[in-house]
Amino acid sequence: MEESIELSAWLGCKVNQAFEMFTNKEHLKSWLPIVTCVEPKVGGKYEISWTKKKPSIQCKILIYLPNQSIVFEWNGPTDGLFMHFSKLDIEVTIYFLPMDDEKKTERQFTDVHLVLTIMNDLSNDEVIKAWFENSWATAFEKLIEHVNDTFQ
Repeated sequence: MEESIELSAWLGCKVNQAFEMFTNKEHLKSWLPIVTCVEPKVGGKYEISWTKKKPSIQCKILIYLPNQSIVFEWNGPTDGLFMHFSKLDIEVTIYFLPMDDEKKTERQFTDVHLVLTIMNDLSNDEVIKAWFENSWATAFEKLIEHVNDTFQ
């Protein structure tokens, strides 16, 4: 049974700037714990991690539509809490939507939606699902803070 986690954030920047927060390695490093490799193209690597012990490897970009969406597979960590999985099959989809004129003030905003789909059956393991929700929610908080500091 697939499990999905959905998050969204309003970023105080233009769509292209928000997109770069997820596709430019230097921008990613400002809000994600560990970024080892990002090749922004279909089939390109997208390797991120939450721990220094075992960064994700062999993850790739499945869909790459500049300033619209990016979809990548992500293996997730395989140590500690996750050792009983031989591999966590995860797909992350991120959509970038410019805010319509009614919601804009003097600053442009981008509505970013992230959907993390875990292909493994986690029906009996709420701890792992909660870990993913908390990790991505914390990362999004850092992303919002970084964007607000960068694009004021």
